[in-house]
Amino acid sequence: MALKSALDSFATSVQAELTLLRNKLQDCGSVVHGTVDSNGSCPAGYTGQAARQCISGTWVPIFQELLSCDKTYTWVNLINRTETNDNACARIGMKAITEPGYATCASGENRFTEGTDHEAISYRYGAWGPTRPSIGPNISANRQGHMCYHNTQHRDGDGSDIAVAALCEALDPGDPAPNPQPVDPYVPPAPPQNER
Repeated sequence: MALKSALDSFATSVQAELTLLRNKLQDCGSVVHGTVDSNGSCPAGYTGQAARQCISGTWVPIFQELLSCDKTYTWVNLINRTETNDNACARIGMKAITEPGYATCASGENRFTEGTDHEAISYRYGAWGPTRPSIGPNISANRQGHMCYHNTQHRDGDGSDIAVAALCEALDPGDPAPNPQPVDPYVPPAPPQNER
C-alpha cells in the first residue's frame, strides 16, 4: 500500500511538472517555441529589423544580436550660437551624438544631405560651397566654441562658419533623462574701441 501511494504521488508530481513544461513551451501561433527569426522591431533610435525568439508563446527581442538595425541620427536647429549640442538634443529627448567619426554640427560651410530633418536645418548666417552627402564615419565637422569647422576648411570666422544645428541620437538604456535648460540670448561682443 505504501509503495502504491508513493508511486501515485510520484506520478502526480511528474504530471504537474509536464504541465508546467508544456505551458512554458507554448508556440507563437504556428511557430515552435525557441525559434529565432529576424522579423522583430528594432529599438527606438534604430531602423530595420531585429532578431527575435519565440519564448513561452511570446516573441522576445534579442537585443544582443541586432541583425539589420541601423542607428538613426536627427538634426536639431540651435536656438542661437551659444546653445550647446547637449542642450539642443535634450530639447528633443535625445543626446548629442557619441559615435566617433560622425559630424556633430552643421554650418553654412558644413551642410549635410543625410540624417533625419537635414532639410529643416536653418542656414541663417549664410551658406558657402557644396553640400556634404554623408554624416559619417570619418567626418570631422565639429564645434569649436560658436563655430562648426571641418578639419580642412578655411577658418575665417565669417557667418557661414557659425554652428546652426546639432546632430543627435536616441538615448541608450541607462542614459539619464534629458534635462534641457533655458538658453540665454546671444549678446555680441562690444566693438573694439579706438585708442586716443
